[in-house]
This record gives sequence, structure tokens and C-alpha cells, in this order.
Amino acid sequence: MTSTRCLVVTLALAACSRSPSPAPEAAPGPSAEAPTYRVALEPGPGPGALSLRLTARPPFHVNGEFPLSFTPDGASTVRFDGARVALTPAERTPCDGSAADACAVRAGLPFTAPAPGPARVSGTVSFSVCNPEHCLLHKQALAQTVDIPGA
Repeated sequence: MTSTRCLVVTLALAACSRSPSPAPEAAPGPSAEAPTYRVALEPGPGPGALSLRLTARPPFHVNGEFPLSFTPDGASTVRFDGARVALTPAERTPCDGSAADACAVRAGLPFTAPAPGPARVSGTVSFSVCNPEHCLLHKQALAQTVDIPGA
């Protein structure tokens, strides 16, 4: 009887189809795109600085009422003021036909590097884009290496 159970269990296991292992998640890069937006970490206004650029794709616009923020993760080798960094757009590009709505914004991403040389900035950007019917909330992981000049 025990050998019959073992045979049944063995046959049942053999008949199970193996699903392929999920592909490993790609490491975040300096930019990301989706049907409603493009977001990127770009060189900032000075050496060793970064800016965040968010561009909404038509018919969407950047939701100015939702706080744009960056939450650093453990892969960052730089320091931030707080666990969540509120970003204030320094530059906005109005949408065609509507000066009130911004289709793109740029905001500086303030950080402190521990030393000159390559530094890693890594984390998640939170933002929202809207069209006339609804708004969508997004969280997008980004990472960028920036060269910090010597003093």
C-alpha cells in the first residue's frame, strides 16, 4: 500500500508542468517610460548635481496638485535630507493650448556626496499625471551614477 502511494505521488509530481522561473527584474536605470509618461534623472545645473525631468504624454499633463517626491533606497551612496525628498519644480513646460497645465517639469534633486568620485543615486520617484477624465499615481524606480568633482 505504501509503495502504491509513493507511485501515485511520484506520477502526480511528474505530471505537473513546471512553470518557468520569472525573469529577474531589471535593475533600475536613469530613465523609464510608460504610455502616459517619461521620467529621467539627468545632469543638473552644476558639476555633481542631478535633476529629475518628468514629461507627461498627450493627452496627459503633470498633476501639479500631487507632491513630486524621491524616496532613496539602500543602493544610494549619497546622503539625502530625510527618508523622502520633496521636489519643487524649478522649470515647467506648459501644454499646448493650456498655460495652466504643465506637460513637463524639471526639479533639482539635492543630495550630499561623501567624497569626490563616482556616486550612486538610487530610489523611487512618486508623481501623478492626469487627463480630462482621471489622474494616475505612479511610482518609478530610477538610478544614476554621477561623478562628484574633487574640491
